[in-house]
Amino acid sequence: MCLLLLEIAELNELMEETMKEVIALANAMGISLEFQDIVKFHHIIKTFAPEGKTSMHQDIEAGRKTEVEMFAGTMMELREKHNIPTPYNRMMFHLIRTKEKMNELNQKGKKRIGTVNVPIKIPNKQQEMS
Repeated sequence: MCLLLLEIAELNELMEETMKEVIALANAMGISLEFQDIVKFHHIIKTFAPEGKTSMHQDIEAGRKTEVEMFAGTMMELREKHNIPTPYNRMMFHLIRTKEKMNELNQKGKKRIGTVNVPIKIPNKQQEMS
């Protein structure tokens, strides 16, 4: 699974754009990050086992609550404070929270909810700035 981040162009773009938002916010907070840090992360991903999964992915599969609030939720709070747009992190937050809520309903014995195919519209650069 981890190598798919690099092999699927759309998934790689989603990851990179999400990470660029982190960089922009970090820089606004006086923390030095740059695009080269994303390139370094690509090299790290290449060392992962092909079947590897992130802890958040494992949590979703197991029906557990993830740490999405800690990551994307914090990003959404900080974007307000620093007036930095973070549409990718916001989208990831809502997609993961939706999946968590689907798991909760399944665990409560509600009608089984299967996989939802949600079309993801990747915002263009002009939409990000508005």
